[in-house]
Amino acid sequence: MPQPLIQNKNIVIVGLQPWDTGIGSNCKNIAEEMSKHNKVLYVNSPLDTKTM
Repeated sequence: MPQPLIQNKNIVIVGLQPWDTGIGSNCKNIAEEMSKHNKVLYVNSPLDTKTM
């Protein structure tokens, strides 16, 4: 099995779609794959400017 290109790194991903949405998203899928060999923090975007 080949070694992953990125491993043992800290990665921050700012997603446009909430993590808990029922619909899959490419960004979420990438975050899940990267988390297999790295520490990943997925940040949801705020709902509106008042929640910032």
